[in-house]
Amino acid sequence: MGKLYVGWTVPGEWINYTIKVNETASYQVGIMYTANGDGTISLDMDGKDMAGPLKIPSTHDDRDTIKWRQWHHWNKLSSLAEVKLKKGAHVLTLHVVGNGNMNFDYLEFKKD
Repeated sequence: MGKLYVGWTVPGEWINYTIKVNETASYQVGIMYTANGDGTISLDMDGKDMAGPLKIPSTHDDRDTIKWRQWHHWNKLSSLAEVKLKKGAHVLTLHVVGNGNMNFDYLEFKKD
């Protein structure tokens, strides 16, 4: 990894990303994350909900007995949601809705 990431989240927290969309289209949203228990996030663009609540499956592994490492079992969801993005600059907000206990490395958008 070797990069910065958002971590140790709790419900109610959020993070804004400024994004530039090159082409109006439908995109699959992917996310690289860890989750010490099932969680829920939501995404909005320019203050409008994009896809409703999105489940983030736990990456907890009972075989790993060292507690702090539960925060470092990274997983990538390639198809978290499908969203319509309009060309231009926007503010994308990721909201931590349920459980927290998640780390987020990056979001990825791939055109369908």
